[in-house]
Amino acid sequence: MRKAVVFTVLALVLALFFAAANVFAQITGLGGVSNNLEVSDAQAKPGDIMIQSDEGIVRASVPYDARMIGVVIEFPVISAGQKTDSTRSVMVSGQALVNVSAVNGEIKKGDLITTSDEPGVGQRAGAAGYVLGKALGEHSDASRDGQVPVLVNIGPKEAGTNLGGTLAALLAALIQGFQNAQNFPLVLRYLLAFVISLATFVISAFSFVRFMRNGLEAIGRNPMARRTIISGMVLNAVIAGVLMLAGFGIAVSLVAF
Repeated sequence: MRKAVVFTVLALVLALFFAAANVFAQITGLGGVSNNLEVSDAQAKPGDIMIQSDEGIVRASVPYDARMIGVVIEFPVISAGQKTDSTRSVMVSGQALVNVSAVNGEIKKGDLITTSDEPGVGQRAGAAGYVLGKALGEHSDASRDGQVPVLVNIGPKEAGTNLGGTLAALLAALIQGFQNAQNFPLVLRYLLAFVISLATFVISAFSFVRFMRNGLEAIGRNPMARRTIISGMVLNAVIAGVLMLAGFGIAVSLVAF
């Protein structure tokens, strides 16, 4: 009986603790994993998006920057690492308030947020490239910066399989690479992915058309072998499809790496 009472009290204490942490996270817009990191940028403030550069940890100032590591927050629920006068809490995963601008269009709930030309400030991601995470709030005033809660999940936003998405991804990667030499590996990956996708599509389409044309001609010359010829045409179509899927798979892997 006494053990049951003890376990009940412990359960209530834990429930109250997590409930309080959840309420605190909702009020402050914070909640997740943060690290105490040495920040070189003295002008960095809560809500700024940070990157790891040769000069240390500084505010991001290049759109779709693949070097982003998180967001500066003021009151972390849980943080790892030793806290000193020169460290700042940087949210690497979870929910954080992020400084944003509507320079690339108004931000709505569900939009992906990435870095912008303005140091530390995010914007709506309108093309493929690295993103900070998904917006949980809205900001539409283009005349001033604001803050929106963002579910931080840093990674690449993949392009669609259509030509427009591929070209948009390529253009975004080229712009980013020319703005910062450290991002040339990202440019090369996108270029290689684009070349592989295009080459695979052209080769597969050409092979499919040729197989179908030759098959129809063969049926016209030898109707008695119609079943065998059709089986060969189906097999060739499957091979062309597998080749196309393999090429697109390699391209997607390069982009997401």
